[in-house]
Amino acid sequence: MLDDSQLSQLKNLSETASNHLVLYDVSAKDSILAAASGWYLALKERGVDVSLAALKKPTNKRLNGLKATETDLGKQNLTISFDYHEEAVDKISYHIGQETKKFYLTIKPKKGHKPLEAKTVEFAYTGFEADIIYVFGVSKLEDLDKLYFGYEEQFKQIPLVAFHTQGLDYGTIKIYNQAPALSEDVFRLLTRLVWPITPDVATDLLYGIEAETKGLTSPLATAETFDAVARLMKLGAKRVWLKKKRPRPTASLKREKKEVVVKA
Repeated sequence: MLDDSQLSQLKNLSETASNHLVLYDVSAKDSILAAASGWYLALKERGVDVSLAALKKPTNKRLNGLKATETDLGKQNLTISFDYHEEAVDKISYHIGQETKKFYLTIKPKKGHKPLEAKTVEFAYTGFEADIIYVFGVSKLEDLDKLYFGYEEQFKQIPLVAFHTQGLDYGTIKIYNQAPALSEDVFRLLTRLVWPITPDVATDLLYGIEAETKGLTSPLATAETFDAVARLMKLGAKRVWLKKKRPRPTASLKREKKEVVVKA
């Protein structure tokens, strides 16, 4: 998966970063969602500042980490916007009240023009702060839509660790799954990094393995897969993956009545 030099690079980037951001494709298969969830929880257990985001809230309710999913990156800066007409504005100034400890923004109109209408003023949070970004199951950054557009320059400057099942055109470090499930590879990677694997982390990673191997019944499951499962369960993992039940047939079988002939 990663050679020693790449592992050392990942370890250095992740352990020197103050702010971490985990992004994932909410429509990805369960084994990828489980990998993102487990990775997020492992980072959180290390006590670092970490955020988790996707384009929309996940429908999978069984993965512990995904419950923290946000749908916007804008949490750092307060942005004030309003309708602006250059010819109507004379001066924009600000001051800070010493007694009130409040910030005052003043927009002075030119003579003959009406003052700014308060109802046009909008407040929003924009921008994000991250020293490293982890991306799960995203084929190209443009697929992140609003989580990417407007932040392109930041994505160019911040180290990106990309997790996927296939080749990618982006990423400072690219991690492709070699095991049947990406969550199995993430388990082995966390072990090599010597990061904490709590029961919640183990449960999410085990879920991904079972989802990908259909409850360990798929021929894709290897001896290494069963070894990973055993080690995860020793770490406190619970088996929460449930095989989808087939719908019962609606039509009931009719029993044929047989005529009984009694011979004299």
